[in-house]
Amino acid sequence: AGFYHLGIFAGSQPQWQYSDFQTVRQKYGLYTNYRKGESAAGSRLEATLALVGEYHYRTISREYVYLQSSYASGQHFSIYQNAEIEVNRYWRQAKTGRKINLSSLLLSANLYITEYLSASLSYDHYQNYYTYEQRSVADSLFDSAARQGLRSTVYWRIIPNLRFTASAGFRLRENNYGSTYSWSGQLIHSNLAFRGLMISARLAGYSNLYTRGYNPSLLIGQNFNRGHSINVEYGHYFYMLDLNDTHHTNHWLRSTLQFVLPWHLYLYSQYEYDWGDDRQGQILSAELGYHF
Repeated sequence: AGFYHLGIFAGSQPQWQYSDFQTVRQKYGLYTNYRKGESAAGSRLEATLALVGEYHYRTISREYVYLQSSYASGQHFSIYQNAEIEVNRYWRQAKTGRKINLSSLLLSANLYITEYLSASLSYDHYQNYYTYEQRSVADSLFDSAARQGLRSTVYWRIIPNLRFTASAGFRLRENNYGSTYSWSGQLIHSNLAFRGLMISARLAGYSNLYTRGYNPSLLIGQNFNRGHSINVEYGHYFYMLDLNDTHHTNHWLRSTLQFVLPWHLYLYSQYEYDWGDDRQGQILSAELGYHF
């Protein structure tokens, strides 16, 4: 048997520029959730439906329907979906000329082919929507073109300590204007010479209406007992501007340290040195945190 949950929520949104508290913008909604199946080895189904409204005092800022669902069949395959459907009333209908339109959609599927090989495929769609702050923006300045993309990824565990990941995808705009294509491949070898030593080699590239580029990088890291770790990474970034046929080359060298301290504290530090056509300099940062 499945389980149902019902709920309502209400609150105010912070000021969008500085995140200051305000009561001008309110958000209200109600939702229902259905869930069936709990075992990781069996099938699981979950679905959520929500009705959401955002308002500037009594003026509509945004009203939409949120849908989310997922299904997993043990360790064989899984699928996931979420979507936001705009409900356009009053000034929003006048702006868009439609009562209902789809503003975002994500579909993804994972297939576990063998114990060592799996693949995923995802599709996403996004289109800008009007809110109260944008209601006075001229239609010619508001980018409402739909964007959609497709991406596929393959995971291959060659041997227990050696893994390879490859990914490729593209993102299209309406009328195929300004499309972007990207790809990447990464090889990770853990416990290379002794326990905790890891090396990762990655190569990525992209091309769009204006530029083409690629980015190789190499990382060597060591994980110690209790969570201590140290990593050193070198990266190279090259791109070409098609408009004027100019080339840009950049490099970086980055080192990170993490120490696990008593009383659930940790210390994380990073040093980066950059040189090349676009950026030159050094960055040093440190973070002291608490694990709850």
